[in-house]
Amino acid sequence: GGQPREVDIEGAASDGDTIWWTGSHSNKKDNGAARPNRQRVFATSVTGAGDTAQLAYVGRYDHLRTDLVAWDANNGHGLGANALGLAASAATGIWPERDDGFNIEGLALAPDQDGLYVAFRAPLLPVNARSKALVIHATNLRAVVRNAPAGGSQAAGSVTFAAPIELDLGGRGIREISRMSDGRYLIVAGPTATANGTPPSNFRLYVWSGNAAEVAPLPLNADLAAVAAAGSVETLVGIANAGTNMLTFLSDSGDTVWYNDGIIAKDLPEPRIRKFVGVYVTVDVPPVGDVIFHNGFE
Repeated sequence: GGQPREVDIEGAASDGDTIWWTGSHSNKKDNGAARPNRQRVFATSVTGAGDTAQLAYVGRYDHLRTDLVAWDANNGHGLGANALGLAASAATGIWPERDDGFNIEGLALAPDQDGLYVAFRAPLLPVNARSKALVIHATNLRAVVRNAPAGGSQAAGSVTFAAPIELDLGGRGIREISRMSDGRYLIVAGPTATANGTPPSNFRLYVWSGNAAEVAPLPLNADLAAVAAAGSVETLVGIANAGTNMLTFLSDSGDTVWYNDGIIAKDLPEPRIRKFVGVYVTVDVPPVGDVIFHNGFE
């Protein structure tokens, strides 16, 4: 409508001095209205450090959602046309915070040079039993963004994808995915929906090999309750190693009422009293190849 709007940045992944960022690619959450401003992946370069650090724009891509929907509709994955139901999930009128919505919240470097793992809060799959979290390997997305024309985007249809990955995260979607120093991934998983504007609960932290054939990531004993009480667990700060780590988790508290006044944080008229929460959490990450027993089962 001619009004500049936010990209709604939900995920980022760093590669040397380059940071890759993704918008949510979602519709508006309360009524499912189209928000094309969110359909963007872009990159920045970092120079300097500390007080002198600066970001410079590198390039962008505006058609990831279009490419994903077309890939699914045209059976690009070989599972059957519309097997993932992405066209229905992305349709105008479908709000993103539901099991069959469309909402990207995680971005991580893939093992190959030009790929990124795109991780979804929604939809959950399969379409007839919404229980698994979706990760899609966009195999050339870094190159597509990097090679964008000045001030614009490469044409729709530029991104290629590997087979979709469905992860068993206990019925949760993905809120954050971060690549560890040894090539494995930490995944913050949580509910797809926020009920009645109250902070979501039931967040868990998992470690995943990154191998598409290993679809049952290991849950870790990380206490995220203090972060979840302040809103949604949205961001993991720090690169984990095998062993004991002190990691920082940040909340998205935009819908949290802080002052018993019925006003959610992002609508407070005074910006200086809007806030979120960061919590240090001790996390023990098992070494690669360890056999871990939890709840009596291997």
